[in-house]
Amino acid sequence: MSFIDDEMLKKLIQGRKELCLSICIPTEKAGRETEQNKIRLKNMLAEAENRLKQEGLRDNEIGKILDPARSLLDNTNFWRYQKDGLALFLSENENYIYRLPLKVEESINLSHRFHLKQILPLVADGHRIAILALSQKDFRLYLADRLGMEQVDLGDVATDIEDILKYDDIEQQLQHHTSNAPSEGGDSEIFHGHGGQGDEEHKKEILRFFQQAENAVTSFLDNRNLPLLLVGLDHLIGIYRKANSYQYLLDRAVDVNPDDLSEDELHRRSLEAVESLSEEDLKEDMEQYNRLSGTGKAVNELQEVIKASYVNRIHTLFVQKDRRIYGRYDRNWHDVIFQPQDKSRNVDLIDSAAVNTLTSGGRVHFLDMEEMPEKSMLAAVMRY
Repeated sequence: MSFIDDEMLKKLIQGRKELCLSICIPTEKAGRETEQNKIRLKNMLAEAENRLKQEGLRDNEIGKILDPARSLLDNTNFWRYQKDGLALFLSENENYIYRLPLKVEESINLSHRFHLKQILPLVADGHRIAILALSQKDFRLYLADRLGMEQVDLGDVATDIEDILKYDDIEQQLQHHTSNAPSEGGDSEIFHGHGGQGDEEHKKEILRFFQQAENAVTSFLDNRNLPLLLVGLDHLIGIYRKANSYQYLLDRAVDVNPDDLSEDELHRRSLEAVESLSEEDLKEDMEQYNRLSGTGKAVNELQEVIKASYVNRIHTLFVQKDRRIYGRYDRNWHDVIFQPQDKSRNVDLIDSAAVNTLTSGGRVHFLDMEEMPEKSMLAAVMRY
């Protein structure tokens, strides 16, 4: 799997009746050290098996959870293409495996939901974007984060310029045929194709094409609030901007013909283009927190921030890296109960606060303790 959208985040965060196993291991990409990748996973699976036995699961139940990961141990092709880390989310009925472009701590978590803390920085901090690849012949829309990207299926929308302009041809031909109807015994005259048109007419064709593209793209991205990055040659990007109505279209763009790039190259070039966005967002969000300090809209009391995340009140969340607080949220009493990790059905509440904020359209920054507002464990700017 690659891109994690809001729907997948919501699916991963959901509590489940069955036990959920979350495993993270650092991986090596090259050299003799790559042999350690399989050894690390094998050791983690052995530890996971012991924990599942302690929970009272039978061998066949344990097999349903661990077998998808066990099958990787002998999969030579899988180990040939690694990044900096590996995350596995396993349960009796589901399994999700992600190659991660960052180093992670070796960890195992067993709960009634998946533990996402180590992958959340990859889908937060301004790294979730939409990419529109434009050429004179077609367009492609992608959703992307640092994990990867996936092309969007726009359904029945025509994405090829010939498919769009041929309807214009037919309409123009019919109009011409009607307005120039031959007299009795005369010959009709119908013009076909686009040959002989000047540069301005060609630009108008591309503009009509991009207007169709813009309608489809804006309709799909509506309410997602994702930054939209254009990738294409400069003159095409200029034409698309004339058609655009999407409010989160970025000023920056990637001036290259996307047809000349592989999907991996397109993903890499796009992320490089927006790399500074997260730094700009963090600076602005810190300034906003400081301005609102003391007004009740900037909060750093742990319990209040966690509760606010469960009712979608958080606009911006600041999270101290590598901190865990376990317990549960009582929806009936709108209260947070702190309890030990090994207590049944407890979760990492900091992890939950981050996921809740992301899936409700908020922004999340993962920071070192020295960077946190007022050196707190959690801090937030409230929507209201």
